[in-house]
Amino acid sequence: MPQGTLFGASSESGTLRIITNKPTTAGFSAGYDLQGDSISHGSQGYVAEGFVNAPVNELVAVRLVGFEEHDAGFIDNVPATRTFQEGYPNGPIDGTLKNAAFVKRHANPVDTFGGRAALKIDLDENWTVTPTFLGQDQRYSGVFGYEPSVGDLQTQRFGPDRFHDRFYRAGLTINGKIGRYDLVYAGGYFQRTIDSKVDAFDLYDWRALAQAAVIYQSKNEVGLRTADIADLGSMPDYATADFSFGVEKNKLSFEVFLKNAFDSRGQENRYTPCTVQVCAATIPGIPKALYVAPIQPMTVSIKLAQRF
Repeated sequence: MPQGTLFGASSESGTLRIITNKPTTAGFSAGYDLQGDSISHGSQGYVAEGFVNAPVNELVAVRLVGFEEHDAGFIDNVPATRTFQEGYPNGPIDGTLKNAAFVKRHANPVDTFGGRAALKIDLDENWTVTPTFLGQDQRYSGVFGYEPSVGDLQTQRFGPDRFHDRFYRAGLTINGKIGRYDLVYAGGYFQRTIDSKVDAFDLYDWRALAQAAVIYQSKNEVGLRTADIADLGSMPDYATADFSFGVEKNKLSFEVFLKNAFDSRGQENRYTPCTVQVCAATIPGIPKALYVAPIQPMTVSIKLAQRF
């Protein structure tokens, strides 16, 4: 997707701009959608969503939107037994570990719900205030890959796999007019929290977790203007990898994080302290005032946590 300098500048993989319907005092309106689905070799899911726009009076209107979605699971966690080598310390008495407590059919459902509320207040014919609130909560369990050696759409997990992602955003927009000038203020506060736990393998009587992520960014331009591209140049493609590993036992955890493991010098942006035509122009005897904003260099973090 092209990246413009006005909207979505320097955004990796492009930007989608979503414009939601605003409250209106024109009249009352409401609606809903219901959907049901069934997955082959899995269970059933549904989507329910609705909205209402209600004028309070000639100057005030409110719009409420809500939705709930259940995505059916289709991966089965089947019974399994793991036998440890002789001398395994602090393990089960019989030297084996069973996953009976986590056996479940269709063990990877996803549940998402959320809503949006907006209030429009016309202070007079020139000024409008619109506060908004948006929130979403998503949870899923299980994994979304199966083990061919175990069976079709089957896996063997010995611990809970769960993911919880929730966020909310509060915003305020003020539109006004002073003389011939239009004024707009838009501000907001966003908070997002993600918790996840994945069964990896047993490290004696410690629980071990590991994650890895690889990101590739193709070559891209700073903007769409030919003059800017010629002066600022292109941002080359790059790849980066992040790793994390941790162990936990009895509410004590130790984690190691490695960000940008290969110390890639990827570029997020190129810019000049003044106009591109002046600071990045080729002028004999004067060096270009060109700056490159890199991704974060390789970072190693160590975290120790104790819960009481």
